[in-house]
Amino acid sequence: MRKLIIPAIFVFTIVLNAQPSFEFGQNYQIISVNNVNQKFPYAAFDSNGTLHLVWVHQSGGNLNVYYAQSIDEGYSYSDPVRINSHVHTVVAYIQAGPKIAIRGDEIVVVFMDDRTGYTSVYVNVST
Repeated sequence: MRKLIIPAIFVFTIVLNAQPSFEFGQNYQIISVNNVNQKFPYAAFDSNGTLHLVWVHQSGGNLNVYYAQSIDEGYSYSDPVRINSHVHTVVAYIQAGPKIAIRGDEIVVVFMDDRTGYTSVYVNVST
């Protein structure tokens, strides 16, 4: 019985020791705004290393989707741009915020909106 336990412990120890370690640096606030909630961030890198970020900007009960980018790996960001064309109609809850994808030179943002009275999925593509 001991012969089976020792190899199992040895293999388990090797597996634990082989795990990569990750270290994270300092946290940076992306957009500093007073009296506003920023929720449900989603990020993507393009092939040039630019970090693209979308999030829900909540002021009171008003929700809008915003976008910003960073060309220096997240140390600084462009001015935020509102993505949704109908103001205050974005729907976001329980991590169901906007999503972003990069397709070549295009930035594609998908989000939920209730401008018609029903929740629907909308897409906005950069030009």
